[in-house]
Amino acid sequence: WKDSDGKVQRKAKDPREGRVVATLRYEWYWMWNQHYNPSQWIMVLDARDSYFQRNPFADLPRRSNPEGMTQGLLYFFGENTEATRLGKSTKNVNWLRNGYGAPVLDALRTKPTICSGSTMGEQIAMEQYLRALVNEKDESSIRMTGADQGFHNYLYYSHKLANVLAIQSLTVFEQGYGLINNLGALRKKPLSEWGNLYNNRTHEVFNFDGTLSPVVHQWDRDKDLFHFLFKNKF
Repeated sequence: WKDSDGKVQRKAKDPREGRVVATLRYEWYWMWNQHYNPSQWIMVLDARDSYFQRNPFADLPRRSNPEGMTQGLLYFFGENTEATRLGKSTKNVNWLRNGYGAPVLDALRTKPTICSGSTMGEQIAMEQYLRALVNEKDESSIRMTGADQGFHNYLYYSHKLANVLAIQSLTVFEQGYGLINNLGALRKKPLSEWGNLYNNRTHEVFNFDGTLSPVVHQWDRDKDLFHFLFKNKF
């Protein structure tokens, strides 16, 4: 609460336990989200290991008449299904088991991994997604760093977001087919050996259809790309 001069007079107390930054960030995302109009596109992204090759917002669908809109689009981005699944990753296994128990883990073991570090959507849909993810932590006792990945995947595969009125549709893009290209699961061999994904002469990253990836996420897992970017860009 602030007075007429903007000075804080009283602060609200949060009765919940503290949480790690990786989970707490979704509360910050939600607060920032409130400063945008319902039709505006928002991206939440791990900044440390991401960079842009072209404008990811350039070709997004836009509302011709955004006034009074009640629904928005939401985009999730997957990790490579050949390289990993939820049950193949020790971290994902631990996040799901500790967050939801063995039965949920067993049900999701073979499901493709959806990355919690890269999400896009129109503001009205993003607001509901962010509320839902924060609520998953509020209903869970898990305190592990990275548990948001478990929450993110559970929200999708449990269909908890399916009946949210403000979400018109939720699209999951497979790795290498969306606006954000998640490279982390490809670390088992050089990027240049994953088809046409990476040009080690120009150091450009592509989607599997040959188009330049707008956003490259988890670039530091590849030795060649890491050394090039660390030497020339950072």
